[in-house]
Amino acid sequence: MITDLQWANRHAAVRQVAGLMARHEVGTVLVTGAGNGPVGIVNGTDLVRRVIAEDRNPLITQVHEVMTRSVVMLEENRPITEAVDLMTARNVRHLGIGREGRVVGIVAACDVVVKDSIPIASARTAMTRPLATIPLGATCQEAAVRMASAAVGCLLVTGRRVRPRPGQHRSAGADIAGILTERDLVRKLVAADRDPYVTPVCSLMTTRLRTIAIEDPLRFAGELMACERLRHLIITGSPDEIVGILSVRDILRAINGTRPPGASPQ
Repeated sequence: MITDLQWANRHAAVRQVAGLMARHEVGTVLVTGAGNGPVGIVNGTDLVRRVIAEDRNPLITQVHEVMTRSVVMLEENRPITEAVDLMTARNVRHLGIGREGRVVGIVAACDVVVKDSIPIASARTAMTRPLATIPLGATCQEAAVRMASAAVGCLLVTGRRVRPRPGQHRSAGADIAGILTERDLVRKLVAADRDPYVTPVCSLMTTRLRTIAIEDPLRFAGELMACERLRHLIITGSPDEIVGILSVRDILRAINGTRPPGASPQ
């Protein structure tokens, strides 16, 4: 578990919380009220879907307006398998870890991906399709709305860059210029106080695509996610053709023995 917890007062501005996430390179912040315990939790998904996509001003929107009001808790002495089951059942990526009624840590989904617990299967068996995309020239506001409507945490950015790199990836006949994640929107847009209506996707996207082959072992994918603290891996059917996305939630479902539906959340 992570014990260096980041906290914000419930009346703090969203912009301040995004800055906290960026400075400490964390994906979640606990929210305090009048007492000592947390009254909620906020993560990148909350900021993208409830702030950017809903056209709220992060400078004046208070965190209690967009936070998730219940922190899913697990006692620190419980086995990892219970954490996986709880995350899958409650559809969350973070658990508060308790000790004698106090929150002493947070466990993220990538922390509980244990290689030996992942089924012996290929990435093909768990990856998510169809792919959610956004054009290279779209604005970050449009990207946030697309993420919210598709219930995904990343978008493939379609279009050809001015200086295309060797081995340009493609998907369904379209050139893929990069990937845009919730993390990019929080740290590079909200925390930097940039306007989502004029900031283009191409200025925030990541052009280095982290890929694995469709027949690579799922255990390899899980180990890579845990080691590099990744939430998504891009799945290729050939060296240049993208055929799917594998998310950490897909890995958790595979551990839990369930198959994701065709349009499962990323």
